Amino acid sequence: MSDARGAAGAGSKGNVTMIASGSRGDVQPQLALGCALERAGWKVRFATHRCFESLVASAALEFFALTGDPRHFLSGATAAQDFRDRERRPDIFQRYMKPFIRTFLRQSLAAAEGADAILYWPPIRVGPPLAEKLGIPCFGVATYPLPHCRTRHFPNPFAEPLSPGLAAAVKWPVLRQWAHLQSWRVEEKVWRGIFESEVAAWRRDVLGLTGEPAFDESRLRECVPHLLGYSAAVLPVPADWPATLHVTGYWFHDLANGWRAPDELCAFMAAGAPPVAIGFGSMVTGDDAATDVVLEAVRRAGVRCILIRGWGGVAKRPQPAQRGDDVYVADNVPHDWLFPQVAGVVHHCGSGTAAAGLRAARPALPVPFGLDQFLWARRLHALGVAPPPIPRAELTAARLAAGLCELVGNAALARRAEALGERIRRENGALKAVEAFETHMRTAPRRASRARVQSAMIGA
Repeated sequence: MSDARGAAGAGSKGNVTMIASGSRGDVQPQLALGCALERAGWKVRFATHRCFESLVASAALEFFALTGDPRHFLSGATAAQDFRDRERRPDIFQRYMKPFIRTFLRQSLAAAEGADAILYWPPIRVGPPLAEKLGIPCFGVATYPLPHCRTRHFPNPFAEPLSPGLAAAVKWPVLRQWAHLQSWRVEEKVWRGIFESEVAAWRRDVLGLTGEPAFDESRLRECVPHLLGYSAAVLPVPADWPATLHVTGYWFHDLANGWRAPDELCAFMAAGAPPVAIGFGSMVTGDDAATDVVLEAVRRAGVRCILIRGWGGVAKRPQPAQRGDDVYVADNVPHDWLFPQVAGVVHHCGSGTAAAGLRAARPALPVPFGLDQFLWARRLHALGVAPPPIPRAELTAARLAAGLCELVGNAALARRAEALGERIRRENGALKAVEAFETHMRTAPRRASRARVQSAMIGA
């Protein structure tokens, strides 16, 4: 990490600071976007948590360390489950994350030193105050529709499962669009309330901004450009979205190059029919019984499987079945190496994992836990590349075994997955995102920011 940042070097278009948080599925695609920006001539500083330092190194981007470790929240059996599975209230986030957010906000100002633009993950809310303070543009960056990107065409993915009243209204065509909008309005308030007091104090006491914010967060989708890294072939762009919301296609940062698979894994892959890959990413499973459910389902379906532990800790306990000929347990395997070699993928349907499976042209069996995962699970099923989703709360060995049989035995799923994968591989989402970014940069006011940032840091 460099402590000082001068003007962009000769031939450089300018300096960009990317401030990234969330799960690996949030951060890794943003690295792909950072690499595309550097290829286009921008100098990128990538600010994220220390646990992602080696991932940033794989992209050869400048790393700026931020406080905190999202694994402690996202994989914590208390914090993540409270917010994901129960009543979603800002105080749940605040209870577990308030101790670090004040430091995180101060560090974000330091990360922006010398920047000509800021790309930020909107849930952390640092972009608009920094843009206001430094007089530079900011861009929201995500791989899914954000809670403030409201539309009549589908419900807010973070509001699911919908309340009983809205769920009933969605079933009536005359009420469906109204119910969708209501789900966005309710959830927007929740997400705007997260860290509200800390962000307001940081804006006032550290950034020295007084009066009403220059960016109205209720209109964030209209006043701040957003780069959304998913494919319109999977989720079409709503007709009522403003031109500031750019659906660009997926962003892929591959890790297979230079990665050497363990000999035992290679031997397992070669020992029989293509296995299925099963893993739930950063989603905590709640207890060790989930491992037993998966293993029993694999046995009933008669398939071979690679069980990926991930942050959520599936397959924590060693078991005799895990040492058999039909199951291989791995801590981490690059998706771009593994998925093209398997018969199908069972996953939580986070946006990053879903994208990797689609590009590999493999059918999926979604097991959504919460958040935006239900949206992607429904879309994969609607596109004919997945059996009906099995929500985590309804997961049993019998249901999973039946799903596995359809996953590997339904030739139509495989054909449609191949066609969709070919279409996605033709997209260049990162390049399209850079083009949208540069279009906005040509029209945005460009002010010298280095002295402004240094002055702000002295005041901090």
